[in-house]
Formats: sequence, structure tokens, C-alpha cells
Amino acid sequence: MIHMFQKLAIAGLFLFPRAALAEAELSFCYDPYPPYTLGQSGEPEGGTKVELLAAVTQRIDAVSARVQILPWKRCQELARSGDMDGILPLFKNEERASYLTFSEAAFLQKDSFWFLSSRFPQGLPGGGSDFPALSDLRLGMLNGGFIDEEMEAALSVAQPITRARDVPALLKLLQSNRVDLIAISEEVGHFTVKSAGLAGQIVPAASPISARYSYFGLSKASGADKYVSEFNRALAELHAEGEVLRIQNGNAATQ
Repeated sequence: MIHMFQKLAIAGLFLFPRAALAEAELSFCYDPYPPYTLGQSGEPEGGTKVELLAAVTQRIDAVSARVQILPWKRCQELARSGDMDGILPLFKNEERASYLTFSEAAFLQKDSFWFLSSRFPQGLPGGGSDFPALSDLRLGMLNGGFIDEEMEAALSVAQPITRARDVPALLKLLQSNRVDLIAISEEVGHFTVKSAGLAGQIVPAASPISARYSYFGLSKASGADKYVSEFNRALAELHAEGEVLRIQNGNAATQ
């Protein structure tokens, strides 16, 4: 004979099917960095990394996600403390691995030097990949940004690297001759330079500084890292179907 409690439990399965169970809503953050995130603060207006997160969570049962645009340092602090469940695809390093569990690869991202074409009409020495040949130039980078240890070491010998809050501020440093070149993502550079009406005036080096994969970072402190295997499964499916490339190239028309 089935115990009354068991009967109630079985009935509950029909009254509240799995699809109706409460979803786990994961909170993610990133800084303003178009085309990866569109908008300045609060909820983003879109962006390739925001779209990829939506595509991933759509393939995970009973999980949804929301994104908040925050200053980069604040975003990392919240993920470290567990007040944020994760960070949109970012680069791995040892310090971040202390508080984040990384997914499998998301986007392949290239970083390049950008400069005034009038300042270097023949391009950068060595095409931009010979760091010692650039060591006497003044470099601008984003606050908290990390691209390549060897590059940063070479270009900080003669003078310290100038840091700025966002890419438009870096473009202004170039235009005002306060730096000779800046180091940013190629996708971000193309998007921002064209949006500012500076295409042809500010251009990328012939060779990228680096080509690296970015990864979703899931907070260990919040417990969101328990979803890493589900994120990996969804990413594998999206890569196999060509969806990751489609999302990454979705802003090609605006670049």
C-alpha cells in the first residue's frame, strides 16, 4: 500500500511538472565594451557576449540569466564575493582562476595595436608584432586590461603605460597625441572607430598582438560553478552548429 505522503508526492509531480519548477536565474556582469556589450550601465541593450550567454542558457533546463553592465573592477569584485554568479567570456589568468571556474572556450578574440595613420603612414615597425621595436612608443590600455605580458613589459620600459576607463577615451588620447598607440580587441576597435567616424584615421597594425580564446567565468563563492558542465555541453553544441561564429560575426555589417 502506498503511504499517503508518497501519494501526495506523486500527485505533486503532475500538478507541478518539471517545466513549471522555479528557474535558477544566474547573474552575470561585464563592463561597457561594444560590440561585446551594448550600453553604459544597468541592463545591456545587446551585444555578442550577451547573445552568447542567452544561447547557452536556453539549452540548460531550469536556468536563465540576466546581465548587468558594471565598471570592470566592480564586476570582478562581485564575482569574487559571490554577489554575482559569473562574468561574460573573459581571458584566463591565475588570479581570476582563484575565484572563477572557467567554461570551455567561447570566442576566439584577437587584440591589436591601433594608431593614427597620419603618424605612421607606412604602418608600425615590424607590423606591430616586434615589441622591442616599439619600446620607445607611448602605449594606452584599458583600466584593468591584460593582453600580453611580454608586450606590456617591452612597452613599459621607457615610460609607464597610460590607462583609460574605456575605448572612446583611448581614442581621444591618440587624437591628442598623448599616446602613440593603443592596444585593444580588433572587434572592439573596428566597431568603436567606425561608430566615431574615424575609419581610415585610426587603423590597426598589420599583425595582431595575440589571438586568444575567452571563457565564461562562473563564481566559486556563489556556487554557480556547479553549472560548468552544462555550460560546456551547450557551448560544444553551439560550436558544432556554427552558432558561436554566427553570433560573433553578427556585427560584421556595422564594422
